[in-house]
Amino acid sequence: SMACAECVAGSYQLGTGSPECVACPANTYHNGSSVDASCVACPQGSGSYPQSSSLDDCSFVNLIGALSQQRPCQGSTCSGTCSYFLDAKGTFSDGSGDGQYGSHHNCWWIIAPADAVSVTVTFPLFKTEQGYDFLKIYECDSLDCENTVSLATMSGTRTGETVHSSTGYMLLQFNSDTSQSDQGFDVAWTSSTVCSRGFFPAGSTCLPCDNETPPDAFYPANTCQWQCEAGFYLSEGACVACPPTMTSAAGSVSVAGCNECDRGFTGPDGGPCVACEAGTY
Repeated sequence: SMACAECVAGSYQLGTGSPECVACPANTYHNGSSVDASCVACPQGSGSYPQSSSLDDCSFVNLIGALSQQRPCQGSTCSGTCSYFLDAKGTFSDGSGDGQYGSHHNCWWIIAPADAVSVTVTFPLFKTEQGYDFLKIYECDSLDCENTVSLATMSGTRTGETVHSSTGYMLLQFNSDTSQSDQGFDVAWTSSTVCSRGFFPAGSTCLPCDNETPPDAFYPANTCQWQCEAGFYLSEGACVACPPTMTSAAGSVSVAGCNECDRGFTGPDGGPCVACEAGTY
């Protein structure tokens, strides 16, 4: 009679009586125990390489590595440079250096700074074969960039242009044909972890505040808790103008936040202190 054999760690049996062991896919693991009938997903924010055998194999570094392996990177100049960029700002290029990029390239770069809610790229240099070699730029909603929204398709001479993603993830995909090439491109990126006025952070993006503000109030950056504008103070749920000749900083919560304007200036109902007109004091 034949004896049943356990699957090695990093793989699992398809079912009872099945002679086949299947390797765990990326971002999962299996310790070889017969208790787990399938591979176990790594905790959120971590990942692993295929056929991982332990929870210890799950980490953020391995998540980046596994995602990189799943995305092809082909080309003599960009091969090896396809990667994730996790810093808040930085620079990179197509990989061709002082020469020209090669033919038949399929290269990618993903910008995903920690806690960013927006990413902006500029191109100090951009020269590709017009109409044949393209850099396509996408906005993503997660680190793997499986779901994308097209932001720009660039070809030819586009030096100095800027592209903005309203999420904290951006994918750049470069493809060249089999004929002519050019200098390529340099990329500089910045990111922000602060939403603009009237928006609040939701994961890796900024969403608009739903409710309108009362008169003379505003939503500060990164929050939907309204505050009174400069020159006003909060009183019984409304914004009230400071007394004449006085003003206040934005967000004042009582009349005590109103201060006299300097000599030669006055504070009309609300707003900042302004210089007195000629012939007045």
